[in-house]
Amino acid sequence: LIKSKIKVNIYNMSYPPPGGYGYPPIPAHYPIAPQSTLDAYPPQPAHGGYASGGYNTVPMHNPYPQVAGMPMPGGPQYNQPYSFASTTYAVSAALNFQQNSQAYPQQTGYPAQQSTGFQQPTYPQQPAYPQQPTYPQQPTYPQQPTYPQQPTYPQQPTNPQQIAGSQPNNTQSSYTQQSNYQEQQQSYIQTKTQTTAEIPKEPATQGTVKDFPSFKPQQDAEDLRKAMKGFGTDEKAVIQIIGTRSNAQRQRIKLEFATMFGKNLVKELMSELSGNFEKTVIALLTPPDEFDASELYTSMKGVGTDEKALIEILCTRTNEQIRAASSAFKRLYKEDLEKWILSETSGHFRRLLVSLVQGSRNENDALNHQKAVEDAQALYKAGEARWGTDESRFNVILADRSFPQLRLVFEEYRKISKKTLDAAIQSEMSGDLKDGMLAIVKCAQDRPKYFAERLYHSMKGLGTDDKTLIRIMVSRSEIDMVQIKASFKSSYGKTLASFISDDCSGDYKKLLLQICGQ
Repeated sequence: LIKSKIKVNIYNMSYPPPGGYGYPPIPAHYPIAPQSTLDAYPPQPAHGGYASGGYNTVPMHNPYPQVAGMPMPGGPQYNQPYSFASTTYAVSAALNFQQNSQAYPQQTGYPAQQSTGFQQPTYPQQPAYPQQPTYPQQPTYPQQPTYPQQPTYPQQPTNPQQIAGSQPNNTQSSYTQQSNYQEQQQSYIQTKTQTTAEIPKEPATQGTVKDFPSFKPQQDAEDLRKAMKGFGTDEKAVIQIIGTRSNAQRQRIKLEFATMFGKNLVKELMSELSGNFEKTVIALLTPPDEFDASELYTSMKGVGTDEKALIEILCTRTNEQIRAASSAFKRLYKEDLEKWILSETSGHFRRLLVSLVQGSRNENDALNHQKAVEDAQALYKAGEARWGTDESRFNVILADRSFPQLRLVFEEYRKISKKTLDAAIQSEMSGDLKDGMLAIVKCAQDRPKYFAERLYHSMKGLGTDDKTLIRIMVSRSEIDMVQIKASFKSSYGKTLASFISDDCSGDYKKLLLQICGQ
């Protein structure tokens, strides 16, 4: 029976209604909902619901008996119940309201409602806010008088007598009179709590070759032309001119020679000279950046790599010198210096050289004591304090910190480890990486001493490493050769000139001695 009622109700409710769309719906076009067997909640007038006349077209259901303490729901939102008697979901009869339905009964405290169904009264237009008065212009503040000069602090009274139980012999006689603030502050460099200090200056150095006084480039070009004219070459004249002029003056001589005679001075000398004497003369006539670039190129060209030359150049040059050499390498050989290093080296040694070739060492940083302590602890933990070695940590610190800052790191490392950092590197590393790290440490400690050691080993024993000897003598002749000579004498008990005289000969020896300042 229930199923049949469902079907009847579904079939009787057609949509859309025959009268078409629109609101409010016309009751004649909708089927009247069947009388429910269940009681629904009709609107309760006593609680503010619709008046009984509002449902004059819909059969009303018998209400449930009101539960004590619970008012029956009222208001339009509760007067659209579904009918569940025949399990059909009938649309609420509230849709059949007529426009002339009675208005809601007036509620206490609320304004009266209109009598036209659901239409709400329009809100009255709100008056605009009155224009606010502008703030009066504030008077400008009068110029403040400058503070009068403060007098110095008066003499403080003596400290009150210490109470019983205080430490003996710990009383102060009086507070000292306050003086200049800066005089009262201790230097940050002298305390453990200091963080930064002024940028230190590297020790002053001197070269053995300086600008020649009364320099006459045209006359020098003419004299060199005469020295090569005819049969043979006047090597003495070549040594006298090339060995006593600065590199900048030599470049001027090259220019004047080409202007006066239409020839390249370097090529002319190469055709007249030979051996190590020729190599030294050509090196002296080459600009410093191009000389470094050529030395780097020859150290990697062909079979094998001269790692010691790479270390010497990249570990001892300034940022400016490294960047200049890298640019010259690109200009002369149409190759990238970093790519050549990547292809010719490997491992952590390659990483060290790539870091150095960037030319980005922090040369102008102020000394930072706290950072030096942290770096020393990091190096100790990366080496001696662990099984194996964290080479990357050494690389980061040694390739980045300025040489004065590294000297602070070395001091702190000695306090932690009770041994020097170079001794730790000797025991923790090997091969080219060890040589590179040691070169940085030695240069940071004493660069002239490092070059003195390199010169000593180039001439010690059988044979001579002329390539290294020429490179150092030429590249340092205008920078720190005076200090290199002094360090050589103090380290090995003999002068550099005596070593050169014993190990070299001929015009080659004479030119080296001229560069050496002898």
